[in-house]
Amino acid sequence: MIYVELSSGGVLTESVKSRTFLREANFLHLNHARELWTYAADAYAAALLLLAITGLFVIKGKKGITGRGAWLTGAGVIIPVIFLLLYW
Repeated sequence: MIYVELSSGGVLTESVKSRTFLREANFLHLNHARELWTYAADAYAAALLLLAITGLFVIKGKKGITGRGAWLTGAGVIIPVIFLLLYW
């Protein structure tokens, strides 16, 4: 975009530059790569799910799954379910 102020003779130019790392990260995030990237992303999601589930049982006692962890796990399940019910 070019803005010209005729009365003062001032010119302002505005341009858009793509940010190197963010552009590539967004490309993968939106799954424009398709094919093999879809399987890599699914494998990563499965690994994160496994990590989250096994992490529930690492700490024992009142800070573990039978104490505070139960409330945090419940919130982590209920909040996405509420959004699914609202927007589905």
